[in-house]
Parts: sequence; structure tokens; C-alpha cells
Amino acid sequence: GMGGMGGMGGDPSQMAAMMQNPMMQQMMQQMLSDPQALDQMAAMNPQLGAALQNPQVRAMMSNPDFIRQMTDPNTMQAMMQMTDPN
Repeated sequence: GMGGMGGMGGDPSQMAAMMQNPMMQQMMQQMLSDPQALDQMAAMNPQLGAALQNPQVRAMMSNPDFIRQMTDPNTMQAMMQMTDPN
């Protein structure tokens, strides 16, 4: 399932299509580069919250190159395939 992706749920191909939308990519980049947004996400998702307690993870999440890579549609698709048991 999609539990690892923050419980966003839904169809992986729908998610991939959404991530190919430039507006969505920009929104993700802004969200990931905003420490307050990260804190809000961590509050909603205990798994993410635990991960963000790690300074290395937090540094990675605020690295512009990492954010660009994470919001790349190919990376998103690869992640979907890893989290999708089918």
C-alpha cells in the first residue's frame, strides 16, 4: 500500500501523474524547503516525525538538490513501485 508515503492513499498511477504536474512539483519543493511545513507534516505522520528527529534526515530534507531529486517524476515512480506490493 501507500502507508509509507504519508498515507496519501490512492492509485499509484494517479499519484505519478499528479507528481508530473509542474505546479505540484513546485508545491512539493516549497513544502520541503519550509521547516515549518516539515514540522506540520511530522505532526500528522508519526513515521515522518520520527525520521525528522534524525538531524541527517532533516538536513537531507532541506537540501535543494535532494528536494529536486525527490520531486522528479522518475524518482517518484521508482518510489511508488517500491512501496506497491503488486
